[in-house]
Amino acid sequence: LKVFRYTNLGTFSKPFTIRVELIDSIVIFNYKLTDGEGGCTIGKLKKDIREKLLITDWKKLFAKVESIHFWDMHTYRNFDPNSVINSGTECIFEGLIGDKYHFVTRNTTDRYGDKEFTSLCNLMDGFFLSIDKKIPDSF
Repeated sequence: LKVFRYTNLGTFSKPFTIRVELIDSIVIFNYKLTDGEGGCTIGKLKKDIREKLLITDWKKLFAKVESIHFWDMHTYRNFDPNSVINSGTECIFEGLIGDKYHFVTRNTTDRYGDKEFTSLCNLMDGFFLSIDKKIPDSF
């Protein structure tokens, strides 16, 4: 099993999640958007999109994960639980390759120097939000 999942719990945007899964040579993209309130409530499902992507899209995503050393990143910003930032957009990125699983969560990644993680989140945002613009609301 080869899966990456990105969850964005935006402060001033609707919560969404993106799952990209590689099955043999087929890349499955799954996007879910809710009508939740800016990081306060999850809301109800508004869009549920499932499409195939190109294998080059998977390779680009996998290369980014490897280049930023995602598997070695600490799950939280640092080891001090008193310095965890609890405000701002929360971005969660999960990876599962075979039996290797890891996740990283950060709040307001662009403001606190997490350039590598921010670049991964930006790739997911830019890579896949263009699909959201093409498909009308489901509900």
